[in-house]
Amino acid sequence: MTHFFNPLEQSCHRQSLPFGVLPRSSVLLFFVAAFLLAPKIDVIGVLRVEDFVFLMVLPILAWRYTPRRTVIPRVLTWYFAYLGIAFLSALVNYANLGLFGLFNVARQLQYLVWFLVGAQMAAAIPEDKFERTLSIIAGLLILWWFAEASGAVPKIGKFTGASGRVTLNTSGPYEISVVVVFLMLFVRKKILLLGLFGILLATQARITLVAALAAYMTFNPRHALIYGLPACGLAVLFILINPELILNSRLAETMLPAEMWSAFVDQIRAAPVIYDLSEYRHFAYDTLWDQVGRSNDVSFEIRIIRWALILKSLSADFLHTLIGWGPGAWGAAVDSHAVRYIGEVGLIGFSLVAAFMGVSVWSAAVPIEFRLATVVLIVCSLFIDVMTSSKIMSFFWVILGYGYARSRLSR
Repeated sequence: MTHFFNPLEQSCHRQSLPFGVLPRSSVLLFFVAAFLLAPKIDVIGVLRVEDFVFLMVLPILAWRYTPRRTVIPRVLTWYFAYLGIAFLSALVNYANLGLFGLFNVARQLQYLVWFLVGAQMAAAIPEDKFERTLSIIAGLLILWWFAEASGAVPKIGKFTGASGRVTLNTSGPYEISVVVVFLMLFVRKKILLLGLFGILLATQARITLVAALAAYMTFNPRHALIYGLPACGLAVLFILINPELILNSRLAETMLPAEMWSAFVDQIRAAPVIYDLSEYRHFAYDTLWDQVGRSNDVSFEIRIIRWALILKSLSADFLHTLIGWGPGAWGAAVDSHAVRYIGEVGLIGFSLVAAFMGVSVWSAAVPIEFRLATVVLIVCSLFIDVMTSSKIMSFFWVILGYGYARSRLSR
């Protein structure tokens, strides 16, 4: 990040909270850290620890809110347009979804609030302080990894039965893997980067590993070539010395790309066109395990069964083709946010999201860290419901809010 002086920083440091001596921006940064570290466990009903952190940050954000610090980048225009289509789809599909569709739109707006948090604290939080805070978070997560691996801290989330895969403070290995990659964009100390990479490997999140590599190669092709070839050589040597590390992991279960494509095409041909969400639940959940077992890669089989049903559902009628079946229509696990977008908001909504992602990657107006984070989301969205994650998306918007507002101070 570029460092520079701006007189607004000094005035912001004097903007202390009425009940203490801490500057407001430092308190906002504290809540960003608290949200990222909060364990994803239910406390009261469906309310989680991180929900209470979010509720506590709202009055701090509202107190002495300064609109001029929140400059909206043009790339967000595409995302706001997508939210408009999502809201319309929730209304049109209200008969099937009820308030659940509107709740899903509200959740996405909730994550966007962290953009405002990042923007409001940017003027008074220099880059080194922001990076230092994220480095502390990285160090604590590494310690959490050691504690979970040793059994001192129990697993939480939906993957408690998955032995050998870490979840840390999130609902599963996929979520923490993306959070770790986002942290790696800001952490500078090599020992912390090594620890974060260790967590990434321990999640066994195959697509996140590919996403991290894609982001690195996109914006550092020369370094990727210089360091990538020796790293690949060492990895091959390590595997030859101890091949069981791969043979006993999920990496050995992965189908080849050609096999994946062939299986997906076959599933598309075999899948029925559904005209009601109850039909989807029947095939995608109730009778799911009767349809799998044809290969070693069971997770991919489950994915293509659901993907084929969702994609073919768009042909049910013209309205569903355009604006989909509504936010949240396909349940908690589609295992591809790209397919989820198509099924939930149709071709119009998906086109708007795709435009937002594409512009975010190539726009020089947004910070490089946000562009890299967007590459990671694009790749991960092929196989993960990455954009329903509260920690991932909240962190994503903090990166944009802070980085963009910070860059505007020098103008």
